[in-house]
Amino acid sequence: MLFDAHTHLNFDEYTEERRKEIADEIASSAVSFVVDAGDCVESTKQAIKDAEDYEWCFASAGIHPEHASRTTDADIEEIRKLAAHPKVKAIGEIGLDFYYGKDNKEDQIEVFRRQIRLANELHMPIMIHTRDANQITMDILKEEGAFSEERLSWFPARPDGKGGEAPDARVQLHCFSGSKELALEYVKLGATISLGGPITFKNGKKAAEGYGRSDGRQNLLCHSPPSVRHCECRQHSDHRKRKTG
Repeated sequence: MLFDAHTHLNFDEYTEERRKEIADEIASSAVSFVVDAGDCVESTKQAIKDAEDYEWCFASAGIHPEHASRTTDADIEEIRKLAAHPKVKAIGEIGLDFYYGKDNKEDQIEVFRRQIRLANELHMPIMIHTRDANQITMDILKEEGAFSEERLSWFPARPDGKGGEAPDARVQLHCFSGSKELALEYVKLGATISLGGPITFKNGKKAAEGYGRSDGRQNLLCHSPPSVRHCECRQHSDHRKRKTG
């Protein structure tokens, strides 16, 4: 069974006609289920609508770091309410992006911490976006109890690939770009490593090595349209990029 753990059918630039075309492509593909990832209140609402429209679609609820400086207490409370929907299965995508967000790091950190606490309060999985902030992302996850013994007790263990079991914190590192050492540490803590198209770029080698060195049973490979692309698609048409990105 193929399960796309992070996609954006809720992309705000899609017309309803285009969204329906993509949904039809998914329905006729080998993919059995998808998680439509929210990145703000409005996209989370769209993800929930998509999940209501399509049996194979689930949603996550969260605020992406790019929206951190505009995030209010009311927004966090709205995410809490939206997370109660039966087809919302995770808090995300949340995290830190210091590549684009060099000027609002403190805002990002605060919003990130609040949403980890929300996920812990609700006993829900966490979907992480991190870019140019690999170590601090891990540090904050640890500080906020994302890998605590209490949290690990909420979720079933998973096979360790050696006939035994390993802890599962239900923390997914979406489109991981860190080092192999960091990947191995995350897996040991109980996280899931998710890789996307950027591992095919020249500077994606370290992430690919990290995946190769970790236990494949504890990791997954995903693509996340429309913005995450692989190198062969950079020069292709917009439609091709969105289909394969």
